[in-house]
Amino acid sequence: MDTNQYMGMFLEESREHLQTLNSCLLELENDPESLSVLDEIFRSAHTIKGMSATMGFTTIAELTHEMENVLDLLRKNQLKATPDIIDTVFKCVDTLEQLVENVASGNDLVLDIKPLIDKLNLVAKGEVTIQTNSETTPQVSSIVLSDTEASIIKSAKDTGMQAFEIKVSLREGCLLKSARSYMVISALEELGDIIKTVPSTEDLEKEKFAFSFEVLLLTAAEAAKVHQTVLSISEVDKAEVLVCEAPSVNYIETSKVISDTVNIENNSVAKVEKNATAAQASSADKKIKSGQSVRVDIDKLDSLLNLVGELVINKTRLEQIGITHRLADLVETIEQMDRVTTDLQSVVMKVRMVPVGQVFNRFPRMVRDLSRDLNKEVNLIIQGEETELDRTVIDEIGDPLVHLLRNSIDHGIEKPNERQAKGKNPIGEIRLIARHEGNNVIIIVEDDGKGINSDVIKNKALQKGLITQAEADKMDANDAVRLVFLPGFSTAEVVTDVSGRGVGMDAVKNKIESLGGMVDVETKLNEGSKFKIRLPLTLAIIQALLVKVSQEIYAIPLGSIDSTISVTTEDIKTIQNQEVILLRGQIIPIIRLANKLNVPQKGNDSQEELFVVVVHMGEHRAGIIVDNLIGQQEIVIKSLGKLLAGIKVIAGATILGNGQVALILDVGALMQYN
Repeated sequence: MDTNQYMGMFLEESREHLQTLNSCLLELENDPESLSVLDEIFRSAHTIKGMSATMGFTTIAELTHEMENVLDLLRKNQLKATPDIIDTVFKCVDTLEQLVENVASGNDLVLDIKPLIDKLNLVAKGEVTIQTNSETTPQVSSIVLSDTEASIIKSAKDTGMQAFEIKVSLREGCLLKSARSYMVISALEELGDIIKTVPSTEDLEKEKFAFSFEVLLLTAAEAAKVHQTVLSISEVDKAEVLVCEAPSVNYIETSKVISDTVNIENNSVAKVEKNATAAQASSADKKIKSGQSVRVDIDKLDSLLNLVGELVINKTRLEQIGITHRLADLVETIEQMDRVTTDLQSVVMKVRMVPVGQVFNRFPRMVRDLSRDLNKEVNLIIQGEETELDRTVIDEIGDPLVHLLRNSIDHGIEKPNERQAKGKNPIGEIRLIARHEGNNVIIIVEDDGKGINSDVIKNKALQKGLITQAEADKMDANDAVRLVFLPGFSTAEVVTDVSGRGVGMDAVKNKIESLGGMVDVETKLNEGSKFKIRLPLTLAIIQALLVKVSQEIYAIPLGSIDSTISVTTEDIKTIQNQEVILLRGQIIPIIRLANKLNVPQKGNDSQEELFVVVVHMGEHRAGIIVDNLIGQQEIVIKSLGKLLAGIKVIAGATILGNGQVALILDVGALMQYN
């Protein structure tokens, strides 16, 4: 079998299960007695083993098999989830991640997993506690019944029907588990009524199970018939049929196990009319629905978005033609087309949106490991992980957040004894928060550590020659703190694996700005620091205000605009060689766009009325003077290409309805370099 066609599915599902393993192991560390978490860990490991064995990745399959042995002992309570065992399993997960990424990159590097396997064997053999139990307990089914379900079984038995619990094991490596479970359930429904499945039908449909599941069936058929029916389904490896008695409490006692040779005393069970109550209950757990979602390659979504972008451009062009030539019929048609393209654009955008939780979920493990390495106690609180962002932004935002979190743990959070001396909780707290704010997503990394001393930052920057003494004298505390984003800046005295090279915060700023966003910092000594990232929802189609400077047209993203006002030349004052205006009691610096972009002027410097677009970056505001305001328009962002990538104040370009190219202004850079 050619497995290459399944490679994408294998990689994506393996990464999902590895993330589940990381999350569940963190839960297990906090609650070592949780059997439900252990079951989830076991299922994920078992699924990875089956998939990797099918694909021929024997190293991954071998390691997960040895992991399963230890996890099974934990499930049976023959081992306790000690810190040493959890650390060992964490190392296994890390190795599995590396093995999977080697497969993804085509790297043939062979990892030596023997030390890990030896450690797992030692754990399994050396720490097993043999449990003695003089009392023999009856075999109890794993299916838990409600009182209603128990009464259904009793009522059915009164009419001559029998309740069977069928344990179905699919062949390891089965690629279409959902389809096989559907076929099993469909076949059993021909014999009677299905009361319950474990896991639920929804989880079976979404393949949230390993390679086994259980079905509770009410039927008048013989056990041998039920057994034969299940085994007739392709890729069913094993089937066990258990005769179940109606319980007096919420569990099912299993009276007998039926294997390939079935011996049932009551072979003369007649086929009777189905109990009405049982039929009603089974209707809730009817057939598994077909898949409700599909995996789509991101390149196809990019192509679809590009086509929608071209559609928006041509729609704008048609609007321009209709207005120019006063074609009423065309204008009316364009209005309808506008509604359709807007809906289409909205759908495409939503398809590309994914929760930031996909990025956030990898951080609890990182925080746990790093805090232990630094001998600190840190509690990470994640909020708003359901907030959605464009897939292209999600793919890029991970590294900046890693830098910020590592910075908070290393520089922000104090050691437990230092925190106690300050009257703080010895356990530090870092909050990772995401929320929508207009057409932007705000991501906040906040800690309750020692904060940032602006004087120390200023002195360090002076020592490293990053600023001059004159620049330092002009800076207030907020401006001084922002020096942490300068290239080469670091307050660490010693270079370590965590910090000290002076590239982290600079890399954060550059990456965020390349995504069309901005980052700012707020801090209070001994109270903590807050890094606030503002990102656009999407990098493709945005609302913008078109403005005119001389004969040039520029686009300013609407998300950066506070308001538009008109002022006179008398309203503009000069403070410390900086032109400003007074707006609602606040002094706002002025940026003359024509001067900034070196646009030739044609004698309009003396005009009385000036148009000002008030923009913001974080808490800071500025006024951009333009010659004219054209109006709001939906624009498609196009890259300037590699040759023009270094232009700081231009974020990209767009094509207008008349075919003219308009440059899109980078408001953050414009304010920064003013």
